[in-house]
Amino acid sequence: MTNILKSLIWASIIILVAYAAKDQGMSDNAATGLVFAMVGAATASLASGKGCRAKGWC
Repeated sequence: MTNILKSLIWASIIILVAYAAKDQGMSDNAATGLVFAMVGAATASLASGKGCRAKGWC
């Protein structure tokens, strides 16, 4: 699976989580925190496939 496809999947998940959080009546701060947590998970997931050896950091 390419990173473009993974990014699109993560983007759709993040948008769905944002709508669900607001639909459930969460406060703006709680919904924002949830979305930022999902963004962090997406970033970690997309960066984990590259590894540090490819960039010569290890």
